[in-house]
Amino acid sequence: MLRDQSLEEIYDGHFYNTDDFVPVGCADCAGCSECCRNTGDSIILDPYDMYMLCLGTGKTFTDMIEQEIEIRLVDGLILPNLMQHHGQENDQADSAETDSSSDHCPFLSSAGRCTIHPYRPGFCRLYPLGRYYTEDGFRYILQKDECTDREKTPVLLKDWLGIEDLESYEDYIRSWHAFRKQAEKAVAYLTERSRDSVTRYILQVFFVHPYITDIDFYTQYDARMETCRNALRHSNEIPEFCLTEYGIQRTGYDKFRQNFHNADTAVKYGTAEYLHQKEDRNIKRIRNPVQKSGKHCCHRKK
Repeated sequence: MLRDQSLEEIYDGHFYNTDDFVPVGCADCAGCSECCRNTGDSIILDPYDMYMLCLGTGKTFTDMIEQEIEIRLVDGLILPNLMQHHGQENDQADSAETDSSSDHCPFLSSAGRCTIHPYRPGFCRLYPLGRYYTEDGFRYILQKDECTDREKTPVLLKDWLGIEDLESYEDYIRSWHAFRKQAEKAVAYLTERSRDSVTRYILQVFFVHPYITDIDFYTQYDARMETCRNALRHSNEIPEFCLTEYGIQRTGYDKFRQNFHNADTAVKYGTAEYLHQKEDRNIKRIRNPVQKSGKHCCHRKK
């Protein structure tokens, strides 16, 4: 989620790299869970977050919808976010001691601790940091007015994020951000009906279709991205000039609604074929046999 504020209003005056120390240490949040409360619908999930939640909870998107997550329109796309629970509605709570005076994350325990900490979403990993996006990527920033109630100690940024294979993760973040920007601009030219079909298809491909949690996330993400781009290339729903401007060349004229209707099968076959190509060390373009198709900051350059 982007914030329409100038950089100077938000950051502490520094850009950070993953090998830099940043003043964010807070004694493991002992006695504090403020950043897990009253966040509204601001904790937007990306595909990696969805994969990690499935891995950590043993649930699928379908299992979690309207329980721990919900969907809404975000910058023109339909995306999931963590939904807030109130008081004892938190089914993760250990007792009736949950603070009933505030809304809170569905994964917050009665002791005020995160029950999915190793699998927490990217927004939670970053906070109180954020990303400042530029044309060629992003830089990390520290939001100066967030989490200000206690003294901070220096922590190595990559340790704060706590993500294995951070280089692959950052490549993925750049890819997903670029795709979102392309999609957001493209759907703006569509009729309401077409826009609904396209945005629901994107939701289906990257979130609803279950991830295989014993297979590497990035392999599955690449397969789904290729499947999605192939579907958009073969869609008459997206105007020609829009596809060309945002790097998606039209190669056919199948109706997108046919692609959308068969999205589940397309993703399944696309993933299987992609994995087979990886094993053969001969990665080619996926030939889909179906051919159907608040508190946290990610800041844009002004």
